Amino acid sequence: MVEESEKLLSLIKSGEVSNQLYLINAMVRIYRYEKEYSWGTRQLIYENVGFKVERFMRWKWFFRYLQAKEQIKTPRQLVQIECISYVNPDRDKVLIKVLSNKLIAAKRDRTKAQFAIEKGKKVKESTSLFSYEDDPDYLKALEYLSGKEKLIAEIEAEIAQLNKHS
Repeated sequence: MVEESEKLLSLIKSGEVSNQLYLINAMVRIYRYEKEYSWGTRQLIYENVGFKVERFMRWKWFFRYLQAKEQIKTPRQLVQIECISYVNPDRDKVLIKVLSNKLIAAKRDRTKAQFAIEKGKKVKESTSLFSYEDDPDYLKALEYLSGKEKLIAEIEAEIAQLNKHS
């Protein structure tokens, strides 16, 4: 169980897991049962709603700590952690937020590339006898810039499509 959660956390950090994980929230509850078994009357000790998956993975040790602390207080009663994952009903709003964050990042990268190209042009013109248009670094930068512009157009189209539905 712990290895799977650490593996998922590393996938999230590396970016291999899609942005669909932003849709998933986790709810954590800690219950104390009156008996040593898990049926019968139970009392809610702790509840936290709205954790994102990555934050839940980071704070899982704290929930185990709370469970152990409650178990020490009442050793003859069962204390359990209940973790529930759910998707917000406002799925489109969450997707729009994720896409708008991606759009902001892509626009930032495009602006940085534009400034770097302009700076490179000025440096090349002032220091070289040859034209900057044949430089492979300049061509790579133009290719990167066009890729960012395509990405921006795609994201804007997705946001517009989601805004139509909602």
